[in-house]
Amino acid sequence: MNEQEQDNNVAQLFLNISINSNPSEDLVAVRQDQDKKLYIRTRDLKTLRLKMDDSISDSQWICLNELKDIRFKYLENEQSLNLQVPPHMMTGYSVDLKGQQITSPQLLKIKPLNAAILNYSLYHTITNDENVFSSSAEGIFNSAIGNFSSGVLYNGNDENSYSHEKWVR
Repeated sequence: MNEQEQDNNVAQLFLNISINSNPSEDLVAVRQDQDKKLYIRTRDLKTLRLKMDDSISDSQWICLNELKDIRFKYLENEQSLNLQVPPHMMTGYSVDLKGQQITSPQLLKIKPLNAAILNYSLYHTITNDENVFSSSAEGIFNSAIGNFSSGVLYNGNDENSYSHEKWVR
């Protein structure tokens, strides 16, 4: 799409894009011309893991209708674009089975901090001459050894009894 075409009769859209039924995390800028052809920037296609020729500028708009083997469906009411891309047109990626990023060596050398957090809530209500007291607390402690977390709930209305039945841990 040349500069003149970009300015004349082009609708700027921001769509949710899914590739092979996997939604992307961000909205992607898409242009639609008067012939209903859709255009996406090369850098956005690369971000979506599509293989693109390195000779194409990252800021160049690519017509989806002209990409072979890619099927797509624009859902105007949902403001989404569903792409079906064959595996040979996608870049590879690796997955950490633990679901976490690998910690950099610089972070591993840093001495850990000891930290403690106490989060609590207290409630007192008087209804029909009856006192009701409720509370909850959560404590978190972090050290070089590991993390410790504990929580407790209390609900009682008899001021003279400290029965363990009112406590939940």
